[in-house]
Amino acid sequence: SIHTSLDALNMVMAQHRINHRDVREINVGVNNNFAHYTTVTRPTDVIGAHFSLAFGFGLRLVTGETDDAHQYFEDYLNPQKWVDPDILRIVDIVKPYVLPEAINDLNHLAKVQVKLADGSVFEAVQEYCTGGPQNRQTSAQETKFRMQLEAKFRMLAHVAVPDKRMDQILETVRNLEKLPKVSQLVALLVK
Repeated sequence: SIHTSLDALNMVMAQHRINHRDVREINVGVNNNFAHYTTVTRPTDVIGAHFSLAFGFGLRLVTGETDDAHQYFEDYLNPQKWVDPDILRIVDIVKPYVLPEAINDLNHLAKVQVKLADGSVFEAVQEYCTGGPQNRQTSAQETKFRMQLEAKFRMLAHVAVPDKRMDQILETVRNLEKLPKVSQLVALLVK
C-alpha cells in the first residue's frame, strides 16, 4: 500500500542521509491491488496528491519526513507543491512494479530501492502497515501517531467545528471505552 511504501522510504531516509538531488531512480514494489496508486503522477487536486505514490515519494524526499503533522498535511493541500520542479523530478523517477509475493497475509508488503548518482543503492522492506496487529507501535510511536491524527482532525474540522467542540470531541474519543453511550459522541459530531 502507499503507507507501507512510504514507511519503507522513511526507513531508507532514517538510515542514510539522502539529498533528493542525488537520487536517480526509485523502484517500489507493491501488491497488484494497489496499482491504482501508481496511475496519478502529477496531481491536480488534493485527492490526486493523497493517492499518488510517486508524489508522496517526491514530497517526502524533497521536504523530508516531518514531525509537524500539520505542515505535512498542509503540503499535500498546497497546489504549489503539486507543480514543484524538485518534487516532479522525483515523481518521474519512481518506478513501481508488482511484487508477486505481496498476497494474502503479506498483501501490504512494500519494497523500496533508492539508487543514487554515485552508484549507492539503499533498500528497505515493510511487510505490514504500521500500527496493525502484525506491526504494533511502540508507546512513543503511538503518541506521535495520535498527535498527528489529532492535528489532521483539527486541520480538516476547523472550517465546520468550533475549537471548544473539537476539544470535546477529541477528549470523548480518547476516552471512548469509558463512554456509557456512543450517542454522546454522535451528539458532538452533529452540527
